[in-house]
Amino acid sequence: VMADGMLTFVTWKWHDAESGRTFPAEAVNVLYAMLARQYHAPFALVCLTDDVQGIRPEVRCITLPRTKADALPSPHNTGSKIFPACYRRLWLFSEEARAIDDRLVNIDLDVIILNDITPLFTKYPDADFIGWCAVDRFTWHKIAGGMWLIRPGALAYIWEEFDPHTSPAESHAAGLMGSDQAWLSYRLYPPKCQWTATDGLIKYGWIPKAGQPPPQGIRMIFTNGTAPPWAEHMQRGSPWIRNYWKL
Repeated sequence: VMADGMLTFVTWKWHDAESGRTFPAEAVNVLYAMLARQYHAPFALVCLTDDVQGIRPEVRCITLPRTKADALPSPHNTGSKIFPACYRRLWLFSEEARAIDDRLVNIDLDVIILNDITPLFTKYPDADFIGWCAVDRFTWHKIAGGMWLIRPGALAYIWEEFDPHTSPAESHAAGLMGSDQAWLSYRLYPPKCQWTATDGLIKYGWIPKAGQPPPQGIRMIFTNGTAPPWAEHMQRGSPWIRNYWKL
């Protein structure tokens, strides 16, 4: 937490022309509500967006920055156009992003926050970067895109050396999937400071039995963007979601 006690979370909301996906304003509003319940210190939520309609006034909306990554399609290795390319999120590594704050937590809109997340951000108070990894899952040698912390400018080369024409193929050749998380993993894995399942961060698919409440001690569950917590089939199949994903 910064000296002034404030921690700034950043989320992104844009209409993706390639996949046709648009996340609802409700997702931003619920994220703010979950943070207010489960982060026990001063915080701000910033939404970088191309559509502010319906977003609650407590959220600071900033127009999507125009960057070299905007027009990039999903990388060829996803095998699908379901997932929008998120390369633009790498902009948070830039010197320019310090205008938002000097310590930022990039967080996905489709997360479910169940319990107190405050300890996650006191674990490495001086870190320039914290990544979410899963060292216990042998197939998961990557930094996940769902949440990471950065001091903008401290690792500016991650953004400055990202070349929209060559970098996606470079990380793909190294066997890494996804867009921004592939480049992050290619350049930074394994990060010195990391959150893992022992910190209470898991993917929805890791819950042992579908429909059953998650195990004790879980702080955050990251869902697949094609099956977000507001989807009717998700809430019907796992009714416990409604206990946490709410205003």
